[in-house]
Amino acid sequence: MNLDELFEKMESKARTAVPPADAPDCRVLLDVQGEDPRRWLVSCQNGAVAVSVYAGGETDASIILGADTLIGVATRALSPAMAFFTGRLKIKGNKSLLKQLSLIWPD
Repeated sequence: MNLDELFEKMESKARTAVPPADAPDCRVLLDVQGEDPRRWLVSCQNGAVAVSVYAGGETDASIILGADTLIGVATRALSPAMAFFTGRLKIKGNKSLLKQLSLIWPD
């Protein structure tokens, strides 16, 4: 899987995702760094989930990682905890909002 395929899968999954009733509205930035940098926004607002190319604005949390780490986490070949504790994934902002990302990970 490459980044373009991953983005398409996340976008598709977001269209049918339904956040829990008690899920807070949030904007989480996926900041993919490296040779092919990407910045995607995952937003959960008004009971809907969306994935889009980040166009700026404030976010509640940011995840900074490389493409290989993102693909590994999204495909479940790498645990998010292992990526975090080994320094391959960095988090800024409200960490409790990151559980909303499970709504858009590919199956």
